[in-house]
Amino acid sequence: MWNPLSWVMEAAAVMALVLANGGGEGPDWQDFVGIIVLLIINSTISFIEENNARNAASALMERLSPKTRMS
Repeated sequence: MWNPLSWVMEAAAVMALVLANGGGEGPDWQDFVGIIVLLIINSTISFIEENNARNAASALMERLSPKTRMS
């Protein structure tokens, strides 16, 4: 997870734990868990898309590779 959106979401998750809701309440666990779930979904989708792109690039490179024929 090395992109600005992930960094902001990670910072928001940490802030949900560190900052209290006010009035002496504890951390906001619901927000923290929600943000972590969204991060996991985001990273899963990114992994799948990157894997598909890698497979497509490999298939294109294989198709474009020169082939020799013996006469």
